[in-house]
Amino acid sequence: MVNYFVVDLAPGFDLNDLRRQVGAHIADGTALSVLATSDLISMVEGFIATAFADMDAIQSLVVLITLAGIIDFLVSSVIERRREFALLRMAGAPSGLVVRSVILESLLLGLVAALLGAAAGAISAWIWVRFNYAVLVGYVLEMNFSWTAALTCLVLTLLTAAVTGGVTAMNAVRKSPLLGVHFD
Repeated sequence: MVNYFVVDLAPGFDLNDLRRQVGAHIADGTALSVLATSDLISMVEGFIATAFADMDAIQSLVVLITLAGIIDFLVSSVIERRREFALLRMAGAPSGLVVRSVILESLLLGLVAALLGAAAGAISAWIWVRFNYAVLVGYVLEMNFSWTAALTCLVLTLLTAAVTGGVTAMNAVRKSPLLGVHFD
């Protein structure tokens, strides 16, 4: 029940010589491979790449769900605050100022959400790579944080927040302030 042996070859002894000698002494049908350490590492890295092949699709799905959550939150927030926007406009605030304030608030919420999401994701990934994977597989992975993916998610979050906040705020201030006051 041995998974592998580590063999140091004597000077002048070739890996192919070891393969021939092992093959001559092992019965037919026995599954035994003689690999260089670099070949074993490449094979394990190939298994890891296969195991993580679907991660891009999973990440895209998580990003889409997160963006949908941000849109839902911002739209419902603006709808709930229509009366407040109407009162601001009746007090003399221009519609553009109300829209810009909602966009700024949306950007701030998006930035906080993106930073908290990146921090939670990085911490979860580090724990998984550092502890869980090593225990489950016995192989220690090198942690590589994808700054490109994190920045892409940050930009997508900020764009989604700004557009959603702007569109819903423009829709809210387009109506008469008197109708907005009577909204509740």
